[in-house]
Amino acid sequence: MSFIYAEKYRDNGSEHETVQIFCDTKITPNNYTSACLSDIGYDLVRKYGIVKSTICCPELCISFAGNNILYASKLFKKLKDIGSFEVADVSDHAFHLHLSAESQNDIEFVIAYFSNDHIHIDCVKNGKLEKDVTLAHIGSDDAFSAFQEARLQDNCDVVKQTDIAFRNVVDGCKDDSVGGRAVKVVYDYQYGSFVYQRVRSFCTSKPQTVALGENIVFHTSASDGGYSYEVVHKDIENILFLIDQMKPDILYSRRFRVDSKDADNPLLFGLMMPMLVVEKENGEIIRYQ
Repeated sequence: MSFIYAEKYRDNGSEHETVQIFCDTKITPNNYTSACLSDIGYDLVRKYGIVKSTICCPELCISFAGNNILYASKLFKKLKDIGSFEVADVSDHAFHLHLSAESQNDIEFVIAYFSNDHIHIDCVKNGKLEKDVTLAHIGSDDAFSAFQEARLQDNCDVVKQTDIAFRNVVDGCKDDSVGGRAVKVVYDYQYGSFVYQRVRSFCTSKPQTVALGENIVFHTSASDGGYSYEVVHKDIENILFLIDQMKPDILYSRRFRVDSKDADNPLLFGLMMPMLVVEKENGEIIRYQ
């Protein structure tokens, strides 16, 4: 089902509104994914999922959740076929697809766009289109409940807590359709574009008992489930996920495909699909063999 959360707010001392859009990457295999993907493409999606926020152009980011991602590709393909459109009209196209789906749970959208010097968030779900909301969530209700519980506890700064709470939910909640990696999109005023936010972090799966005066080990070994990672925005079509303890790296891309069957398949158009790559010393990225 997935989990997407978006919110806009104003930083202290900033003259601009800020937006942050979070998505997970997990895909639950079904008849659709197995039929539409090449064998190697299916294996990669099963292992690494897809990034469910697509930056269509600098002013537009579309995130989606649901049981049938076919409809997300339909929206991306429709926008390509239209050629020229107003970003404010994209939500109407998304709403039409939502209503045409066999079930309202098949596809839901969060549409974020920059227009007239303002950030806008529109939400399509439950047979409704809500325009210009401050925050929106789609996908798993169980994940959202766990997210809100973590986000609102201990009288913390809610905006700062959002990032931590979302990543914790993706790492594990009672809805096993949510998972994989947490990816964040923000609007960068310097570049005038939505971008995938660069992240450098570490994870460990085992608790530690630390005695008074002992050093705290922030990064445990790979054998203990620990790893460090980096998320790198390459451009609006490509995001690189690097795990220090694993080679090769994972490239999520809406431009590159691992197989001609996937490249020629209109049902995969616009999706941020995974590919294993290695980065050479000169910075060149090549497909991993």
